[in-house]
Amino acid sequence: MVSIIILIFFLKKNKNKQISYNLILGGILGNFINRIKYGFVIDFIDIHIFNYHFPVFNIADIFICIGIIFILKDIFLNIK
Repeated sequence: MVSIIILIFFLKKNKNKQISYNLILGGILGNFINRIKYGFVIDFIDIHIFNYHFPVFNIADIFICIGIIFILKDIFLNIK
């Protein structure tokens, strides 16, 4: 946990990376708290589109995915 706080402190210069890592950290903590409190992660968003049933997920999963997308965007757009 301390290493994550130090990492975020050093990323203050790059606001995009800081937001990305904070989204990922928030998602990880949300799932971790569920795991500790209930023994499993509660997934409650269930999407059906016609005959397709999308895997069930939660808000923490969304934060993790958005954070990873932002990091990948930075990686691929900053290649020189």
